[in-house]
Amino acid sequence: MTLTARLTLKVFAIVLVTIAVEAWMGRSWFGPAGRFGWLELDIWSSSQSQRVFDPYTFSHILHGVLFYALLWLVAKKRSTGARFIGAVALEAVWEILENSPIIIDRYRAPIQ
Repeated sequence: MTLTARLTLKVFAIVLVTIAVEAWMGRSWFGPAGRFGWLELDIWSSSQSQRVFDPYTFSHILHGVLFYALLWLVAKKRSTGARFIGAVALEAVWEILENSPIIIDRYRAPIQ
């Protein structure tokens, strides 16, 4: 198996685990309307963060780049592929954390 195929499988596995954890936390694949969607641009929509792309997509890509840069600094002896997988895993943890009930409830709480 080629390096690219192994990296692709690892990324796919990380994505599947992330989906499973978010489903376990009650996040729906289809959003509150019960329909799949590729894009949601309204940040106040009840479908926000439950689509493939949204206004925060760029920030997730940027997190990945920053996580890779951090790993490049602290894990220089690791291969490029290992740092890439590490960055994807860190971004997955970030995604799970930001969609956890404690964070969601905090953002939905009224300002005091």
